[in-house]
Amino acid sequence: MNQKTFMRGHTLLELIIVVAILAILLSMAAPAFSTWTDKSQRSIIIHDLLGFFSLARQEAIQRGQQLTLCPVDLNNSCINDWSQPIYLFEDAFNQRKLTDQSQLIRVFPKEIQGNLTASKAYFRYRPDGMIQGDWGNLTWCPASGDASLAVHVVINRGGRLRVATDTDGDGVPNKASGDPVQC
Repeated sequence: MNQKTFMRGHTLLELIIVVAILAILLSMAAPAFSTWTDKSQRSIIIHDLLGFFSLARQEAIQRGQQLTLCPVDLNNSCINDWSQPIYLFEDAFNQRKLTDQSQLIRVFPKEIQGNLTASKAYFRYRPDGMIQGDWGNLTWCPASGDASLAVHVVINRGGRLRVATDTDGDGVPNKASGDPVQC
């Protein structure tokens, strides 16, 4: 009763072929994953920006105070570098500077992936919820630079925001001027 049992395994050649096939499939899936990630990030940015600006408008009305929303430097002064932390604070004398931490209302909650730019260094909400001065806009481009995934937010003089859409059918959102967003 001495039976030999043969154990059959996979050869090295079979293993190399399977790994090669998986590598090919993963390399084809990577660009689709990148696009999916950018689309997800786009949704997050839209939601967070609209929420933050809506909060700023609401707080200005509720407090009856002028509020400034801007990125700040190390001296807590407004700068036009929207990759920096974005602060919302009371600014009764239009100094565009956070002079006292008790004036701070909120800091934009997330680090922004991609590139955020704005037409102004700061936005200022009056106690009636209107924007001080002219309207403005913000543009977010994904790290990939794909303009079809960009977000262009227009802030009207009433302090309300709208997300720009593709009006000419080229797949890229259009600015108020009609020009496509460029990343």
